[in-house]
Amino acid sequence: MKRQLSLLLHLFPILVAKQDTTSLSLCCPEGTAYKENPDYDYDSYPDVDPRTCQPHPEQDLIYEDSTVFLKGGDEKFQCGKEQSGIPIPDRGWEVNLLVNSSLKVSNENYSKIYNPADFCLHFTTSPDYYDYDWQNGTIRSLFFVCDPLDLEKQPTELFFSVMMYISAFFIFITLVIYCYLKDTRKKRFGQLTIGFLFNILIAFICSAIQRSMDPAEVKGFLGCKILGFCIQHFWLGFFFWISAMAINITHTFAKSFRNSSRDEASNKSLLLHILYAQGVPLFITIITIMMDTMNISSDYIVPGMGDIQCFFGHEKVSDAPSFFKTPSFLYFYLIISIIMVSNLLCFLITGYNLISHWVQMKDLQTSANDSNGNGPFTQLRILVTLFILMGVPWILEVVSAATNPAWEYSLLLNIINLCQGILIFLVLVCKASVLSGLKERLKGAPTQDSRTYKTSVASIMTRKISRASTSSVS
Repeated sequence: MKRQLSLLLHLFPILVAKQDTTSLSLCCPEGTAYKENPDYDYDSYPDVDPRTCQPHPEQDLIYEDSTVFLKGGDEKFQCGKEQSGIPIPDRGWEVNLLVNSSLKVSNENYSKIYNPADFCLHFTTSPDYYDYDWQNGTIRSLFFVCDPLDLEKQPTELFFSVMMYISAFFIFITLVIYCYLKDTRKKRFGQLTIGFLFNILIAFICSAIQRSMDPAEVKGFLGCKILGFCIQHFWLGFFFWISAMAINITHTFAKSFRNSSRDEASNKSLLLHILYAQGVPLFITIITIMMDTMNISSDYIVPGMGDIQCFFGHEKVSDAPSFFKTPSFLYFYLIISIIMVSNLLCFLITGYNLISHWVQMKDLQTSANDSNGNGPFTQLRILVTLFILMGVPWILEVVSAATNPAWEYSLLLNIINLCQGILIFLVLVCKASVLSGLKERLKGAPTQDSRTYKTSVASIMTRKISRASTSSVS
């Protein structure tokens, strides 16, 4: 009995030490590091990976905690069948390797513990953009975690992408028609319309491309970053153009109620609109690029464009911090929110003026007015048109981004905006003035401008002939 007890006392510290040993799986096989692939070039993507596991001196492959046992083999670490590997960002996260070999990843709003089979350690030469002393080619350690694929979100992303392409098609048709008809493109409203149509067309195409990509395959590439900046620029351009339209519509209706019909469609006014609607988004995009590429202090929120997907860097559903502290809010949705508040005020002011005018004119209306298109249905159509052109439905996009709802609620919040191309086509093209002008142009009939010009020339010639006849008689 004493011998057995003595043996147990000797084995107990060994067993405890064995259980307390913390192990860590390596992402690459032993003796290799995740480095730039010498056979890679941009033309070969995606057939050849830009970085691969390559042999590297073992003296550089050292983890900061020497008590941790590094487990490696001849094969590269693989996530599960329905999982994807995600790198832990370099900044804003606390990573702790627990005694039971699990990994705790947390920030101020999120915490998750990964089982040993769901993460690995990379020795890599990938840049650390937040380390000012980091030198190109330096080996550093980086954790990769395996998160479940969002299988419910995939069909939603496909649906979003298809609807964006459909909207882009209808917007393209609308843009061609407005550029084709001289009567529309010469007016201030037509010029503003062409500006916002061009921006929303490019924005929808870029967003559709981005949603159809696998973020794990394209993140970090220059093309992915450029696509993200294009999405930011053209969507902001679209919102600034509809802001210009909303202000212009509100001003136009206010003038009409004051019996003022003077047209101010001067070149100077158009230039100011362009500087506002296209220049301000360009300035914001340039600032975003500077913040993304320069070595900025960790006290500032950097865009992280293309780090996780082809947009701002926080866009992973499970690990996003507070929405109001994310780069997408600061560099994108904050600006859109300000514009939406302004546009909503313009819509309410214009709607109030219209309804007040209709109430004042109600006693003068007859049944003939309804048949001539001045009834409640026409009034409702005008309000719906203003609601769409002033971009009020896009408030739902901000709500969706801020709340990050389940896919079915996200679809419900975004369905109106996904159909914007169809709605814009119905509002701007399917109206009598545009359809009649298009019909006359296609038939080769003179437009309103040419008829006015010919009438003016005929009137001038008549007056000249009349003067000549009078002088000859006298």
